[in-house]
Amino acid sequence: MSDCCSTVTFTLESTTTKVFLSVPEWEGEGRQLTKTVDLFDFWSGGFATVDKGKNTEPITLEGYEQVCGDNEGLCFPICFPACFSGPLASKFEDIWAIQNNNDEVTISGLGDCINGVYVIQSFTFDVVPKTKGVWFKWVLKLEFVRDS
Repeated sequence: MSDCCSTVTFTLESTTTKVFLSVPEWEGEGRQLTKTVDLFDFWSGGFATVDKGKNTEPITLEGYEQVCGDNEGLCFPICFPACFSGPLASKFEDIWAIQNNNDEVTISGLGDCINGVYVIQSFTFDVVPKTKGVWFKWVLKLEFVRDS
């Protein structure tokens, strides 16, 4: 995490909303795949398997937003970690609206391994006071739908 306001972003875009977030921390992402495979063991000693396909393919992205630049606001990092940023609040509210509507969101700007169409499972954030400003650590949990 740098000490200045990052301008490197990626895009979350639904049919109605486009949100730019700072690029997530690499090695902060997690991806896994679960499948259902049934195994049949017959009395004759033989067996068979049936691949019922993918159950889930979740991915978790973690990153930071700083209250500065496009996210300008009013912060009190010395006494208590409080920050008020209208633009940042709007971004977070837009993400929650996409999540609550169960809309598909296209992620771009993160490379072929991550770019694709997802559904937002959850979006959370915490205030993280730093020596140079106040940061918001966000966690975005997504379910992969398809390639974009």
